[in-house]
Amino acid sequence: MAGKSLATIKKEEWKSEWEKDVESLYRKVLKRNPGFSFREKQLDMICDMVRNFMQGEVGLKESPTGSGKTLVTLFAAAFFCMRHKERVVIATPRKDLQQEYIETFKRLFRFGEFKGVSISLLKGKTNYISKVKLATEIMDCEDEELRDKLGDFQKKVAVSDGDIELLRDDFEMINTDKFTIDDFALTRGETGPEDEHYYRLAVKRASAATIVISNHVHLLAYAWRKSRSLETPFSLDYMMVDEAHMLTYSAFSFLSEKIAAFHVVDCVKDYYKQLMRSKKEFRGKKALLELVRESSETLRSLSGGLIKALEPYQQKGIFHVREYGKTHVSRKDLQKVGGLLNTFSKEVSRIITTSEKYDLSLRSKRALSVIEDLNIGINNFLYGFEGLKPLEEAHHEVSPTRDSFYVITMSPVQKQPSFVRVKPEVSGWLYNFLWKEMKSAIMLSGTLADAYSKDIEG
Repeated sequence: MAGKSLATIKKEEWKSEWEKDVESLYRKVLKRNPGFSFREKQLDMICDMVRNFMQGEVGLKESPTGSGKTLVTLFAAAFFCMRHKERVVIATPRKDLQQEYIETFKRLFRFGEFKGVSISLLKGKTNYISKVKLATEIMDCEDEELRDKLGDFQKKVAVSDGDIELLRDDFEMINTDKFTIDDFALTRGETGPEDEHYYRLAVKRASAATIVISNHVHLLAYAWRKSRSLETPFSLDYMMVDEAHMLTYSAFSFLSEKIAAFHVVDCVKDYYKQLMRSKKEFRGKKALLELVRESSETLRSLSGGLIKALEPYQQKGIFHVREYGKTHVSRKDLQKVGGLLNTFSKEVSRIITTSEKYDLSLRSKRALSVIEDLNIGINNFLYGFEGLKPLEEAHHEVSPTRDSFYVITMSPVQKQPSFVRVKPEVSGWLYNFLWKEMKSAIMLSGTLADAYSKDIEG
């Protein structure tokens, strides 16, 4: 110890003490849970994570699948929360991983090794029931038996705090093909306190926990609010980002406006249903219903044309953004898609213009407003063509004078064309509005090869 100051010696002794506590707790937890064995590397990573938080660092942890990353992450978070009375938010892009964190915590720490540490899961709004939607459906329901069943379901909703996943089995007992439980989900259109009742309860519950499991989009949304000095339900001082290599993609989605042609068709169908169900009568209702029905068929046909025009690109696997500012679509096909969309938008506009002449019910007006929003998006996309500058047959690049641009992308699962408005410099946004605002952050992934250069630039 020669040459070391007294302060340095004390610091080393203090560090060794908490590391001993970590190891003692780690061994105790494993001993109480058969099937788990001691791994030196896991213990090292736990200590390293705790040290990152204590020293206010950004930690990069690469750990392959099956190495016990979930256990390590939870243990480090729980130990830090217990010792320093702080909250840790763990963000992961997938629902199954979020649930895995919750189940692992309950299984491993069920004997109360970490006093005062609690965990909660915060999901997006669409995972919760809209109180207003459900109450309105019960009020409008003419079938007495179905109304009674929905009333019983409403009571179960209150008990489960409106979590859709927990209510699916209960809803299936109603045995109706009139609607699904997802029809009652909270969507972007509802913003009132009563509509967001169950979501607000979930946020309140999450804000009371010391470990909050959430998704990347929630993390980005809260960072966005914080960057604008808006209120957030809890602080993001200490963050663990699982599947960190996906963060740029999550940010890309968060910062984009996606308009899918098939979604417009579905919304027109929904509008037609609302008109049919509505008890409100007005002169010309029959003609309006016929117009919407015919337009729905036309729009479906146009969507099919879009799929056909874009399918060759989707099959080649090049329907994604390779670089900001480029889209791999030939000029000829781009013009064809533009023509189809122009016709598509005119047909949607015809529905909107005709409908505005009539006194619609509240639910029909809501359905129509969604169509209007989507139509604005399509027109914005068409306007975005003006910013595309042809480089060669298979590439188009954005004019450098524009601060945003549009690309065509194709969902590989649903095979739906989407028209995406992209805001540039995603990595710069992540750095300025996320990392700079935090006291400490830990990035976790099976591979951080891309994460370092793209997701935590700066």
